[in-house]
Amino acid sequence: MPFESITAEVLILRLGKNDTPAALQSRIEATAGPISGELLSWLDGQWCYLSGGGEELLAGRVPGKSAAQICIGAGAAQVIGIPLTEFQFRLERRANKTGFLRDAGATGVAMPSVIGDSATIDGRSIKLDWQLTISRIDKAWALFDLTPGKTPWADIRIGHIDTGCTRHPALGFHGGVSDYLRPDLGKNYFSDFLPLPSPDQPNNNPPEEAGPFDNLTGGNGGHGTRTLSTLAGFYELADDDIPPFYGAAPGACVIPYRVTDSILIDAVQRLMVEAIDDAIAQNCRVISMSLGGIIPWSPLARAIDRAYEAGVIVCAAAGNVIREVTYPGRYNRVLTLGGVSPAGPNAFKPWDNASRGEFVDVCGPADGIRRASIERRDGALVPFIAADGSGTSYATALCAGVAAMWLAKRRSELEAAYGAPNWRWPAAFKQLIKATAVPGANWDVANWGRGLYQADALLLAALPPAAALHHEAEAGAPFDQAA
Repeated sequence: MPFESITAEVLILRLGKNDTPAALQSRIEATAGPISGELLSWLDGQWCYLSGGGEELLAGRVPGKSAAQICIGAGAAQVIGIPLTEFQFRLERRANKTGFLRDAGATGVAMPSVIGDSATIDGRSIKLDWQLTISRIDKAWALFDLTPGKTPWADIRIGHIDTGCTRHPALGFHGGVSDYLRPDLGKNYFSDFLPLPSPDQPNNNPPEEAGPFDNLTGGNGGHGTRTLSTLAGFYELADDDIPPFYGAAPGACVIPYRVTDSILIDAVQRLMVEAIDDAIAQNCRVISMSLGGIIPWSPLARAIDRAYEAGVIVCAAAGNVIREVTYPGRYNRVLTLGGVSPAGPNAFKPWDNASRGEFVDVCGPADGIRRASIERRDGALVPFIAADGSGTSYATALCAGVAAMWLAKRRSELEAAYGAPNWRWPAAFKQLIKATAVPGANWDVANWGRGLYQADALLLAALPPAAALHHEAEAGAPFDQAA
């Protein structure tokens, strides 16, 4: 049947694990009878489509069931219908190889071709989010071979210690599984920390999951999703009215940890220690902590020491609202991030609400941040992307993505210069990101560190000789001014 004679939607089907288009078609036909056309592979075999259409061919063959229900019953993991004209457009784009398709929830990672402060994607010129361009993350992407479907930093593991994650499409989730986020490796330490509800005070919150998933309760529900998206998010729709969204290291391998439902961590520092130690054991090379507290705790400091000696780059937020930097940002051996806000085209200034002082190493974007978020509305989870984020949390998560790129770009050189991962790796990163940061107008180094990090300059900077690296004082020791 030619396409022109089909007026209904074309069905796109996502295959289950280890399934094939031919096997799925056989099961569909066993239920609904022969179909005109065949299931053709789409997006490297993850998805397929009915070449003969969809609803007109299958609807009504099984009483009371739609074509989508028939396909789901036969084992399709997901079924989406799109208009024929849109489908033809997508076919042409794929045939012309002008971009890696991201169809109706299918998620593969591809990077834009960077031109100035915009990106060319499928022939469209896209304005990139300011947090990417002001820190020159987009210019750092241009230093990699960004073959469609490949992610240069995919094997750099990042431990993300926060409120956990949600199954947001911008985190690569479709059908309950993410292309790159690894909740299967993460942990929910917070679930065992919470008291059991009592009969006279029942707990009406959604239940905690076994994995590191955020149930959106507490003072900062969804915080992990928002920060994760700026670290490794990736989302693009084939719609000129919806700008694509990219984290600093789109598609990075992130292991999420749920240790709290609030950004204040004084009560859960033991859980942070467990998460740090697990991240080290799972060979994470970067740890991102967009959390803070006002009480020092020596076991947490010692966990940071273990990460540092194991060669892990630990990024920590300076904090918000209060003037003084919070823990763990006050510890030695972490990279502490302050924040900046926009100040006109290609300009920035210190963000007024960022914590400040001698503990701040460098700053990152922390105001007017476009990020993925999710809310519970009328009992349903509603994911969205909005440019209303603020906080040094975002400066930290973005920096963790930059660290993953740096490791991917310089790994062989790091091994040659310093050996297997050890304290020299985070020491070199800290030295170089400070040396390549740029100050803003009337910049106060004593409060805001060396300036705003510049991702491309960092990736291009020559590694310091091993003898020139400073072995920083222990995390809990007095502030090490030489670091």
